[in-house]
Order: sequence, then structure tokens, then C-alpha cells
Amino acid sequence: MKTIALIGLLIVLLPRSGLAAGTTVITHGLNGNADGWVSGMADRMSQYPRFPGSSTTYEITVSKTGSMIFTSWSRTAGAIPTSSDSGEILIRLDWGALAGLSIFGTEYDTGQVAPLVVSALTLTNFIPELQGHALAELPMHLIGHSRGGSLVSEVSRLLGNQGIWVDQVTTLDPHPLTFIGSDAPANCYENVLFQDNYFQDIGLIYGYSVPGSFNRKLTNLAGGYD
Repeated sequence: MKTIALIGLLIVLLPRSGLAAGTTVITHGLNGNADGWVSGMADRMSQYPRFPGSSTTYEITVSKTGSMIFTSWSRTAGAIPTSSDSGEILIRLDWGALAGLSIFGTEYDTGQVAPLVVSALTLTNFIPELQGHALAELPMHLIGHSRGGSLVSEVSRLLGNQGIWVDQVTTLDPHPLTFIGSDAPANCYENVLFQDNYFQDIGLIYGYSVPGSFNRKLTNLAGGYD
């Protein structure tokens, strides 16, 4: 009983920054961007009743100029993580400049975009506000919709190649483009501790089951998209 009481006392006395401190990446799919539902999801996460304090939101943008592809960042909400009372970092990942279609199909597939995202997550100097630390040093949750499900799956695979564990991957109607493109598959890899997948096949826009994931097939999308 004394041990239990001591543990309870330590939990009370620990700074709140030790109770969250993770990196959550949210991204869109075909022809999308980081506005709309991506921004709304990031904003709602820190409003969860049991969320321990405030958070920091960054937007990471994958852009192109001519044949050059590059990533950039900006802080869109909250204080720098070292001043946050939770340490939680939310990432709005915008790869809209490369996520569209042309008459010839996809100009860029998710396998080409994923290495850029992995570099942004693993470089210790990508966001100077982190004071020499990489986003991937924190527990990671990757969330992707449609083609974004393919992207976060490939990101998790590449992180695994570097010996980096991913705490959770969540795919929302994952739909790699393979008929008119060569997107990476939406798979569950061994370095992912937990993966959940939510999909439907009701309309023209549909997702797939992901082997190895906790799969939840939705049969009613009342209030959702067709």
C-alpha cells in the first residue's frame, strides 16, 4: 500500500509536461491540403477533456518549384514545445502541391513523398525551436486519409528501416492510387505498435481493409461524404 501511495504522490507532483509529450501527424489525401478537416482535427485534439494542458501545432508543407521538391515548417498555434505544459506536438502535414492528378495520372506517388516527410521527422535541425531534437524522438501517432493512408504507411516503413518505432498508425479510408499511379501500399509494418483502420465501400470514394490492423468497416455514413 505504501508503494501505491508513493506512486500516486509522484504522479501528482510530476510536471504536466510528462503526461503527454508526443508527436501526432495528420494528413490528407487526393487533391487535399492541411486546411479544413485536418486543421479541425488538430484543433479538437487538445480540447479533449482529459488532455493534459496546451499543445503546439506546426504545419509541415511539401512544396515544389520546377523540378525541386522541398519541405518547410511554420508554427500555427500554441507556444514552443519547451514552454508548453503538455509537450504535445500536433503536425498538419500538407503535401497538396504533389497530391493531385493530371490527365496522365499522378505526377508524384506517395513513395516519392514519404522520404521527405521522414527527413522532416528525423532531422534534429529541421525545426530550430526544438533545440536540437527531432520530432521522431517523441512517441508518434501517424494519421492519414485516402492517399494519405498510403503515405503514413510508407512513412512508418521508412522509419522502421532506421530502427524507429511508431506507436500508432491510423488510416482513414486508405486508398493508394495504383491504377493511374504507383502509390505505396497501405500496410501494417513490424515497427508499428498498434495500427487501426476505418474504411467503407458504400460509394465511389471508398477505402480498403489493411491486413494486420484493427479494421473497422463502416456501414452507415449518415452526415458524412457520399
